[in-house]
Amino acid sequence: MLTRKPGSDPETILAQVPGYVVAVLAVGLALLVKLLLDPLIDEESPFLLFFGAVIIGTWFGGLGPGLLATALATLTAGYFFLSPTYPLLVDDFGQVLRLALFVLEGAFISVLVAIMRSARRQSEARTLQSRRDQEDLRRSEERFRATFEQAAVGIAHVGFGGEWLRVNQKLCDIVGYTREELLERTFQDITHPDDLQDNLDLFVPLMTGEISTFSIEKRYFREEGSIVWIDLTVSAACDGGGKPSYTIAVIEDITERKRVEEAQRFLVEAGMALSSSLDHRATLASVAHLAVPYLADWCVVDVLKEDDSLDRVAVAHQDPEKVAWAYELQERYPPDVDSSYGVGRALRTGRPELVAEISKPLLEEAARDAEHREILQNLGIESYLIVPLVARGRMLGAVTLVSAESGWRYGPADLELAEELARRAALAVDNARLYRERSETAHALQSSLLPSGFPDVPGVEVGLRYLPAGE
Repeated sequence: MLTRKPGSDPETILAQVPGYVVAVLAVGLALLVKLLLDPLIDEESPFLLFFGAVIIGTWFGGLGPGLLATALATLTAGYFFLSPTYPLLVDDFGQVLRLALFVLEGAFISVLVAIMRSARRQSEARTLQSRRDQEDLRRSEERFRATFEQAAVGIAHVGFGGEWLRVNQKLCDIVGYTREELLERTFQDITHPDDLQDNLDLFVPLMTGEISTFSIEKRYFREEGSIVWIDLTVSAACDGGGKPSYTIAVIEDITERKRVEEAQRFLVEAGMALSSSLDHRATLASVAHLAVPYLADWCVVDVLKEDDSLDRVAVAHQDPEKVAWAYELQERYPPDVDSSYGVGRALRTGRPELVAEISKPLLEEAARDAEHREILQNLGIESYLIVPLVARGRMLGAVTLVSAESGWRYGPADLELAEELARRAALAVDNARLYRERSETAHALQSSLLPSGFPDVPGVEVGLRYLPAGE
C-alpha cells in the first residue's frame, strides 16, 4: 500500500509556497538595493545584503526557502558583483572559494534561523496551549463552583481533623450557621454526642485508607440549638500519590422523613397503650406519659364532667416533683372553662389552639395575680398546643401540650400529630364509656331476671346464678 510522505499533501505544499515567494522577493530586493548603493560604496562587499535576504527567507518560510535564498543569492552575487562580472561560470579559484564560503555561511544562517523560528513557533504553540488549558481549567472550576454552590444537598470538604475546609450555601442553610461561622468549627462541634462515636468509628478507617466511603444517619445541632437529622455520605479525596488528603461530605436533610417515621412509631405505641385498658382515666394517663418528652415537656389532660366542669385526670412531666407541684398549683388556680383562650376556648369551639410563641401580653392576660404571673414566668413556657377530645360528635375533654425547657416551637406538623393522637384517645375513652354502660345495663338486666325470693326447703341451701345463653 502506497503512503504519502509527511509534508507531501497538496495543502502542505500550498502552505509552503508563500515562504519561497518571500525568499525570491528578498533576494530580488537585496539585488536592487545593492545595485543602487554600489556606486556610492567604495568597499567591495557583494554578500552583505544577501545575508539579510537569507535571514528573511528563512524566518518567513523556514529552512527550504532559506536554502533557496542562499542559492539565488550565490548565483546573483557571482553574476553581478564578482569579477569578471556577468559570466555564466566563475573560473577564478579565489572567487569560487568566496562563493563556497557564502554558501556555507548562508546554509548555517538558514539552519540557525530555522531553529530559532521553530523554537519561536513551539513557544507560541505552548503559550497558546497553556492559555487554552488555563481557560479550560477556569471553565472547569466555574462548573465545579456552580455545581458545588447550587447543589440541592449540602457539600463540604472536611479535613481529617474534622475541620471544615470548604462548605456550600445549602449546608449553611441546613445547620443555620454562616459560612464564616462554620469554617471556624469542626464537625465534632455540631454533632449530637450520641452520634459522635459512631461517626468517628467510620472516619478513622477512611483516614487510613481501609475504606473509601461510608454513609450514616446522624444528628447535627443547628446554630439556635434545635436538632436536624441528616443522611451523611463521606468519600476520601486522594493526592497524586493515592494517599487520602481530605474528605468530601454530602449532607442531605432528612429531618422531615425522620419526623414522619417517628410519628408513625409514636402512634403505633399510642395505639397499643390505648387498647390496653378500659379504664378511661388510665387510658388518658397513658396518653399523657406517651406525649412526654416526645411531643411536649408538659402534657395535661382535662375531661368534661356531667356538670360541664373540668376534671384534670392526668399531668405528665419527666420530673415527678414538678408533677406534684403542678397538681398543687391547679388547686390554687383551677382552669377557667369560660376563658377566651386555652382549654376553655378549645372546648367551646371544638377547634385546636396553637400558639407557636408565648408573648408577654398573653402571659399577662393568663396570670390571675402577681404570684401566678411569677410562676408562669419561672416555668419558661415557650409554646403550647391544645387539641379537643371529640368522639362521635361528643366533646369529651382536651389535651394540652406545653413546650418549656426544650425550647421547641410548635408548628403545623406537631398540630397534625397531636390531633391524630387526640382522635385515637377520644375513641378509646368513648369505647371504654360504651363498654361500661353496656356492662351496667347487662348487670341491671340480670338482676331484674332473678326472682326476689326463694322457697324454704328444710335441710337444703338454695342459690341462684344468672348464666347467659350460649355459655
